[in-house]
Amino acid sequence: MRPPLTPIAGAGSPLRRLSALGLTALLLGVAALLGTPNPARAAAGTVTAYPVPSICPASTDYKLTVNGTSVPVTKYTGYDIAQLALGSGTATITVTKLNNTAIGAYSVSPQKLGITGTVSGPTLTFTVQNDEYLIVKLDGRPNLVIAADPAETNRPATGGTGVFNVQSAPYSAQPNTGAYTTTAFQTALNDAVAYGSANSTQGIVYVPAGVYTLGNLYLRSNLALYLAPGAVLRYTGEAAHYVVNGHKNWLWRRSCDGVGSGQGHGKVVIPERLRRRCGRFDQ
Repeated sequence: MRPPLTPIAGAGSPLRRLSALGLTALLLGVAALLGTPNPARAAAGTVTAYPVPSICPASTDYKLTVNGTSVPVTKYTGYDIAQLALGSGTATITVTKLNNTAIGAYSVSPQKLGITGTVSGPTLTFTVQNDEYLIVKLDGRPNLVIAADPAETNRPATGGTGVFNVQSAPYSAQPNTGAYTTTAFQTALNDAVAYGSANSTQGIVYVPAGVYTLGNLYLRSNLALYLAPGAVLRYTGEAAHYVVNGHKNWLWRRSCDGVGSGQGHGKVVIPERLRRRCGRFDQ
């Protein structure tokens, strides 16, 4: 008599299916213990708030933090502005209305960035991926300009060979006093040009933070002009201190340059931080 047939554990056998189910359950259990890996998030950039010039009043509409760092907001005619430097990384920006009323409508431009935020009462929070110049509009309040420059990597020394600090002797320009500093500045510029020309390099004029009242300045070849964060070159209020270069009919007024290149200018360097600040904001 033949022995009873024993089923072989083939691909479709109950034994094989049970083994596969057991292995799947084991793998799921291990994954639950270890957790599912999350994609790496970009690190937050280091924030440096610029000093506020003494002539600039504080905003009465907004307060601002960037990555948890408080950034002063100052009031200008028609808009408010906050200025900072952002290191490599993201920026989480929190804008709060000082009147503590709930935000009804907002927009953040340039619109091409597609920035959306979250609103909680009087506070708007959003994140940008790197340094940007932004305009925030909240409920018909004045526009808030957030000017986030890239962190400086080549800031010059405040003094030494080839560096002409306008506050140091023999220039001794005194900021925040209202005293005219045109002569001190122009002398420093001329000395920097002479140094640069004699050494086939650029002389550097260093302007520390502060408000300097001055007239026309002339920049020539072999010169770099550096304005430290918080440095302001201010109009004297007297037309006689400036050279009239033309008339802009669309402005109905004469045109003059506070800083001119003079004749025969060659290589003149102004930091990117200042060149960006002179541009318009894209809506």
